[in-house]
Amino acid sequence: MVIEGFCLKIQRTLAGAAVATLATLGVAGTAHAADDSTTVPGQQGRDGTVDGVDELDPDTVVTCDYQVIYRGDFGDDPSLDDGWIKNNIRCDDGTTYNSTYVRSEVPRYTGEHPIWGSWDIEVSTVSGTGNTV
Repeated sequence: MVIEGFCLKIQRTLAGAAVATLATLGVAGTAHAADDSTTVPGQQGRDGTVDGVDELDPDTVVTCDYQVIYRGDFGDDPSLDDGWIKNNIRCDDGTTYNSTYVRSEVPRYTGEHPIWGSWDIEVSTVSGTGNTV
């Protein structure tokens, strides 16, 4: 199945510095319970779990709108097998993040900034900083 020009809009609320980290990685999420089977190595013992957004410090909570645009072929599985992905993120603190990921068959692919197997980060910008790739 080939999907061309599909656009997905998501709104997420994230706390403080997590916004920059998640946006740079192109990952969206909210706080959730972590157990040892899913905890990233080196992060054991860190409790970041809250029951809801209202428990977070309102001075550090940032709400962001995500626009995810992609083109490619999914084949017979839920993973994008080829093509490109573009994330545009605008947060209520005025910060914006934009990133583009390309697969090796895309002419813009350089292989200089690998992220997942044959996927490469082509662009990763943060407002006020420029391209961080």
